This record gives sequence, structure tokens and C-alpha cells, in this order.
Amino acid sequence: MIKKKYLKSDGNIDKLKVRIAIRGDLDDSPDDDNSAPLATFRVLKMYLAEAARRRRRVQQADYVGAYLQAYMKRRVFVRLPAEWAEHFPEFAEWLGVPLLLRKSAYGIDEAGRLWAETLFAWFVEFGFVQSVVEPSLFYYRQGDEWINLLSYSDDTLFTCSSDTIRLAFEKAMCTRFDCKLMGQAHWFLQARITQHASFDITLDQSRYAAAMSLRFLPLFDNVNISAKDKLKYAAPLPSDIIFTKADCSTDYFEVKKLQEELGFEYPVGGGCLLWLLNTYPKLQFAVRKLVKFSRMPGKNHFRAMLHTFHHIRCFHLVGLTFYSDVMDAPVSRLLFENDIPPNHPLIAYSDSSWQDCPDTGRSTGGYVLFMQGGVVDAASCLPDPVALSSAEAEYNTCCVAGTAANACAMLIQEMLGNDPDKPLGVPLLLDNKAAISMGNSFRDTKHNRHVLRRYHYTRWMVENGRVILIWIPGQVQLADPCTKNLSAVAPTYIVFLAMVETQVQL
Repeated sequence: MIKKKYLKSDGNIDKLKVRIAIRGDLDDSPDDDNSAPLATFRVLKMYLAEAARRRRRVQQADYVGAYLQAYMKRRVFVRLPAEWAEHFPEFAEWLGVPLLLRKSAYGIDEAGRLWAETLFAWFVEFGFVQSVVEPSLFYYRQGDEWINLLSYSDDTLFTCSSDTIRLAFEKAMCTRFDCKLMGQAHWFLQARITQHASFDITLDQSRYAAAMSLRFLPLFDNVNISAKDKLKYAAPLPSDIIFTKADCSTDYFEVKKLQEELGFEYPVGGGCLLWLLNTYPKLQFAVRKLVKFSRMPGKNHFRAMLHTFHHIRCFHLVGLTFYSDVMDAPVSRLLFENDIPPNHPLIAYSDSSWQDCPDTGRSTGGYVLFMQGGVVDAASCLPDPVALSSAEAEYNTCCVAGTAANACAMLIQEMLGNDPDKPLGVPLLLDNKAAISMGNSFRDTKHNRHVLRRYHYTRWMVENGRVILIWIPGQVQLADPCTKNLSAVAPTYIVFLAMVETQVQL
């Protein structure tokens, strides 16, 4: 049996559930591809940004016992314990004997795939077209009426052009499936969705962050934070930390001793932090550096992770907002002040820190992508080539940023009803003029001849109109916090927080 607790978006218990599950580990059937398309956080953020732009409410539906509503496609026999007859006498004749499974059940390897096939087939039957970019997305277009739908297993988000088409869709869906209509969406992928009167939408993981603080810092209060702690942990990392393998533990006994002393397992802490990156882009650099040393972390690495936990404890009440009027977004005002049109569907920032790794000489790069004034994608990364100059480091990261922007642009084009392969001309903002020159010209010089032989995807994107390289001053480079350990008073870190974060309440 599987026991689960479901919470409402306000943190209170919604329901307690006990579910009978099949022992899938006893299934000796051939291994097949049982994967099913599921919504990701990036797609969710882009979906919410598009809903805000269209000024429509996001509705939610939950399928009751979803996996039980799909039929099996192979013969599987199960046996329920005979002892259950004491509790379920009306089913006594079915207990303790082999039963042919007609419908899917929780625990069966292919349960997720069977449910997805059943659900998606009905979407197509209703008139939806499945996205070629993100299979968890579906579009319905009939004259002036439209529905955008996002699916994650037994949860579905849908945005409709009118109440007429919404009611028709809800009626058809509830007729076909055992389905519970949830009204306006409040909770998806363990994140809270707040839909404002202005049609702005805020997405936050503040409850997850608070729960994580209680887990790793059980002796500290995460409600009444002292001014001293807020000052001490204002930045995600200690100011003196240098990430190097020279600080790694020499063996697993040393790692285990540190874990017992500090009360947590380093890889577990890193995994929790990675999930938090979906709505806390300010942690990109810190978390990417921390998880790099998950195998043999040393005392300095544990100390840095503890600092990050304390930072989250002190500053976890934040989220991302997508604006119905993009001109209301703080980042739009910043772009306007720098003579960059803020109303493009997608804005990308790219930055790099040259040879910041003392072990390999590699450069840390980072990018941040904005849609409707909110961050839909961000990352801190280490491009493979070892850059021989700061310009080359910026150029290499520009390639990674352009790749991410190109993937998002394809989805935006599709949501707008255009060909996904049609170039969107995404503004890609850099603070290095030399890197922009390298991306805009194939002129071979002694300074970039070595680059020409390795890494010119950026030039291809520029030539094909997929990105437009634009220079911005370094003090407003919003990708800066993804590339280096900035102090809490660093100008770019302050600007980043002001442009990205929205204060929320539990």
C-alpha cells in the first residue's frame, strides 16, 4: 500500500490517501519504453507567461485514480492478500486468488505510458493538436475559440479563449473520465500559482524552501529571522569560498564523519537545492558549484552548503512573476533605459567569468531568459572549450545561451500559431563587444583563428536570424549572478534581485 498526504496551496492538509499498488518489482516482462511526456518547469513557466500575455485565467483538472482509467495491453495476473477479507468481506471471493488485470494499476511499469496514451488519444479526438516541440502541450483552434493545455500525469492545466469553450471542454472531459475540476490553478509541480486581478501570474516554491530549511536546519527559526542573520547570509555563498578539488575529502570515512557532525548527507542537500533552482535563479552559481563536489565533499564544501541553506532560510519568501502588460515588468524598464525594445517575446542575457576554476582553467558561463518580464530559464554552466581569452569565454557561453534561447523560441512560435522553425530573432544581450564582433563576422584573424576551428554555432544563429547580439553595460548584466560569487552589495546582484524576484507570503 502507498500512503500519501496532499496539501493545499495554503499549506493545510487537503486529504490523506491510501492506495493499493502492484509489486512492479516482481514483474518479469520484457523491458519496453514506458516513458510518458510530462510537463517540465521550463514549459510550465512559458505556459503561464503566455496565459498572462493573453490575459486569461489558468484552470486545473485532476483525474481521480488516473492510472486506473487506462486499459492493460498485455496479460498480467495479480493476487490480493487473503487476509484482507476480514476488512472487505464483500470482496472475499476475489481475495487470495489469481486475478487478470483488465485496467492499469499503480506500480505497473507501463502504467504512466498507458494513461498518457489514453488521455492524449482523447485530446486528439476532441480536436487538440499535440505540440511537436513539447509533447506535454496541446492546442485547440476552432475559429476564434482556442484552448492551450498542459499535461502532467493526472494533472492538467488549461487556458480558454471564452467561458463557452471552457464549459464545453470541461463537460466533455468529465463525461469521458472520472475527473475533478479544481477551478483556477493554485498548485502545480509542487509550486504555488497565484493569479492576480491584473492577470499577472506569480509562481513560487516558498513552501518547499521553508520545508527544506526545517529539514536541514531544524534548530533555527525560519519565521522570525534576526537582522544579524539576514546580514550574515545575505549572499548565497560565503564571500571567501573558492571551489577547488584540493578541499575534497580524502576518503569516504572523512565524508561520513562530516555528515554525522553536520547532520545531513551532502548529495541529498544538493539534490534538494537543484529542484529549488526552478524559481530561485539567484542560486544558479552557488548550487552548480556545490553539486560539482557531491562525490567527495570536504569541510569547506559542507560549510558553503550550510551557508546556502541559511540564505534560503532567511530569504525564501520570493517567486517569479509574469506580467500581462510586459511594460509593468522591472526588467522592461531596465531594457527601455538602455535603448533596447522590451516588448520582444523572449529576451536573453549571457555572461561569462574567464578561467574561474583553479583546477582546470575553465570558465563559468551563465544565461537568463525572460518572457513576459519573468525568468523562464536560467543556468550556470561550464562550456567544454577552455577559453584562451575573456572574449572567447563570453563567446562560448553565448553559444550555450543561444541554444537555450532557440529552444524556447521554437515553443513561443508554436504557441503563437507559427512555424516552430521560423526564426524569432531573439535579442541576446552581452557586455563584451569583442564577443559580439566574433559572432557577427567570419573574418579570420590571429586572435580568433583557434576559435574558428571549434565553436562557431553562434555565428550560424546570427546568420540565420535566430539571435541578435546586442551590447549592454556590465552593471546591468543580469546573467552576472550566474557566473560568479557576488557579495550581497554587488551592484549587479542588487539589480538582479530587483529585476527578477517578487516578494510572496506563506
